[in-house]
Amino acid sequence: MVEYCFVFLLDPPMILVRPPKLVILDTDRRLSSTVRCLVDSYPRARITWYRFGDLIGQGSILNLENITKHNEQGVYVYRIETDGFEPIEEEFIVHIKGYFRRKLFDFY
Repeated sequence: MVEYCFVFLLDPPMILVRPPKLVILDTDRRLSSTVRCLVDSYPRARITWYRFGDLIGQGSILNLENITKHNEQGVYVYRIETDGFEPIEEEFIVHIKGYFRRKLFDFY
């Protein structure tokens, strides 16, 4: 009789691609903008994205294409969770380029 023993090694999360600390969106140019967070771990990490405490996305890519209003800029958070390890949570800032200047010209 042959018995098998399988050993699964846990691999802690290692961030391969980290979102920048500051993301500047240029709405005048209408460029598509995404933020990426790539993680290598076992078991596979779960990545979630938050704005003002509200869940806004899941997965390794966050699409910022629809962020065009002043109240949508600010501090965003991504959270990495891997079973068997402490979660990793970091912040980054999203700023809309030229927003205040454009509003000033609209006023006059």
